[in-house]
Amino acid sequence: MHRDPMYYPDPDSFIPERWSNDKGDVEGLNPWMPFGGGARVCLGYAVFTLEELQGGGLPEYNTLPSQLLRPRDGEIGADFSNIDQKSQKFVPVLDSGESISTLALSPDRHIIAVTESSNVPVITIYDLPHFRKRRVLHANVSESSTVQEFISVVFSSDSKYIAAQLGSPEWLLHYYSWEKGKLVACEKTLSRGDNANSFLRKPSQIVQIGLNPDDGTLISVLSDIGLCLYRYCEGSFNCEEFNYLPDEIYKAHCWLDSEVIALGTSQSGKIIIVNQATRTILSEIKIDSEFTPNRISIAQSSQQSQLSNISINWILKTNYGFICSGRNSHVVFNFQKKTLASNSSNETNPTDSQAGSDATLVAFRQIKSLMIPDENLEITAVAVSAAETSLLCQVSTNQLFRIALPSVNQSGKKDSQECQKLDPISQPFHHGTITGLDLCIRKPLLITCSPTDKSVRIYNYLTNTCELLKYFPEEAYSVAFHPSGLYALVGFSDKLRFMNVMIDELRVFREFGIRGCRECKFSNGGNVFAAISGSIIQLYSTWSFDNIANLKGHNGKVKSLFWTPDDSILVSCGSDGAVYSWNIRDLKRENEHILKSCSYTCAVCTPSGRSLYAVGSDKTLKEITDSTVSFEINCANVTPTQVVISHSGRMMFVGTSSGHVRAIRYPFSATLNNNASNANGENEYQQHVAHSSPVTKMRISYDDSYLFTVSEDGSLISFKISDREDRGIKRDRTLIFSDEVKTKIGIIDYPSLTYILDFNN
Repeated sequence: MHRDPMYYPDPDSFIPERWSNDKGDVEGLNPWMPFGGGARVCLGYAVFTLEELQGGGLPEYNTLPSQLLRPRDGEIGADFSNIDQKSQKFVPVLDSGESISTLALSPDRHIIAVTESSNVPVITIYDLPHFRKRRVLHANVSESSTVQEFISVVFSSDSKYIAAQLGSPEWLLHYYSWEKGKLVACEKTLSRGDNANSFLRKPSQIVQIGLNPDDGTLISVLSDIGLCLYRYCEGSFNCEEFNYLPDEIYKAHCWLDSEVIALGTSQSGKIIIVNQATRTILSEIKIDSEFTPNRISIAQSSQQSQLSNISINWILKTNYGFICSGRNSHVVFNFQKKTLASNSSNETNPTDSQAGSDATLVAFRQIKSLMIPDENLEITAVAVSAAETSLLCQVSTNQLFRIALPSVNQSGKKDSQECQKLDPISQPFHHGTITGLDLCIRKPLLITCSPTDKSVRIYNYLTNTCELLKYFPEEAYSVAFHPSGLYALVGFSDKLRFMNVMIDELRVFREFGIRGCRECKFSNGGNVFAAISGSIIQLYSTWSFDNIANLKGHNGKVKSLFWTPDDSILVSCGSDGAVYSWNIRDLKRENEHILKSCSYTCAVCTPSGRSLYAVGSDKTLKEITDSTVSFEINCANVTPTQVVISHSGRMMFVGTSSGHVRAIRYPFSATLNNNASNANGENEYQQHVAHSSPVTKMRISYDDSYLFTVSEDGSLISFKISDREDRGIKRDRTLIFSDEVKTKIGIIDYPSLTYILDFNN
């Protein structure tokens, strides 16, 4: 079908315009069908064992026609997202890797380079779209070196070579033939004057590197004070520096063609166009204030003040010109290139920049300003689709936006009557530490909160969508979901609030005078909830809101609460080194363990309540039976922060301070030793790469199908639980979810059943 002239005229020709109409929208339902469709769709299409709901910040990313490639800010994995299908694939780094610093996509869009930070930085090469690992390229440094990452990487135009710039203090420029896995040249690009080939004579830093689009041996190296060209020749580099550039702080550059380079500055916010062949400055472009979004109810004075402080941190080449944006800006500026006859200068707009006295003059005119909805946000990265029909932007809150790029206007008139807005391409994400996580039983919903962005979010983990989002004026530290999914507890900095979960909002129903509640939890039956007030555990009735009891015994802050399946026992642990199990019927402690040298962060127990499991600052997982430690597992160089046991009692998962998640064989075998290894020295756990910061909360779905983790890095990760044969965990009963929702007085059809609900405060 893909080569049938009936569907695709001239199918063997590269015609990107065939995929879009005048509005930039893909025509047809889905003309690209590599997996087939219908009942005989490719089986590999549905094979996913790990899904992620949120990704972190993007230092740099690229796009395929329908895919988004991005590193997660400081995290140890990359997101490969299909925008149209709203799916993601998580690719972890090597075992020795610590984080991903940047990405590069080859010009033919078949290869992706991922730079990984470690004691010896590496570049991992993957092919697309299968993400098979092709090569691992190592930096030319010793293990004792203090350098940890590549700061910039780029492919040559033929996709056969890679140039990569190492960070401080080595500042080594690497040039690889990646197909052979060979480092063909290496040169120090930044020094304090001890290198004759170095183009900088005073301390500075390298910002970015680039490659000539027509000559893969010509590398541009941009520092914050200048530009230099390195020509590769027979295993070494020859350096040519630019001595005529203005005294500016440079933040970005881009090759517009084989001779012209655009440079972005931070002090003046100018874009300087230079010709590297003639070593001349062609023009200096200043952002035109006419193109600011003051036409759409943004104060003109504040906008002009903001524009005067714009730092041009991103420049992207397009077929008709370039696109730029940067720090202190929530606007993307679009420039179009035009060639004018020398006698037609009177037609040139006063804001256009021209240079030279030849028969033709090169000018760039500002044609469009693309604005994200919130002027308080800051654009941190931009990318253009392969066909240049859409633009992607990432902002300081890690949200992604997309807009259809306007068609090139050849009339010579400014296309600036309106400033287009960018729309989010997916559900909004947290942009700070996530401290609260909980699930309900009757619905496939989970709830999270973050004190950083002061928001509470409810996700549907079957569809991976955000069902409800609400921002509050106070910091939200903890959340609890009622088993029915109709109520929620949120611990704010001033009060604990009981809320009704409506179809489109969270409505406060009752407030409790508990300040800074860091942990709260509904019982499994939902009739009682527990909330922490410092070192005291307060029990309340869900229906009458009476204070049933106050459990006192901890001498420090309580960090964790856990109910047994029959709600007869409540387990708590705290920073005072105490782990208690409370008999709710008698309101007495039944089991206790105190280790003052350890600050416990999480504790759970078996369904019978006889054995407790606790993790804390002493880097061990303890099994506590009858108030004594009956078994202890040393977690080596990481500190366990969270522990959960499946409802079936067959699995245990531990979250660590490094962000990894360990699946431990449970119940513990008789041959297990203190290092979580058996008698043969084999590990009794599997370690999964997940977050880059400590895991703050973990939950398992009621049917044991999913594991959810949140972290200080602001990400929520959903794991699909399966056995070694990649089969789902079997349960005796199939869980049937409810679809009832709450609304105000009225009638609602959701999705096919009609409810009449009368709800008042």
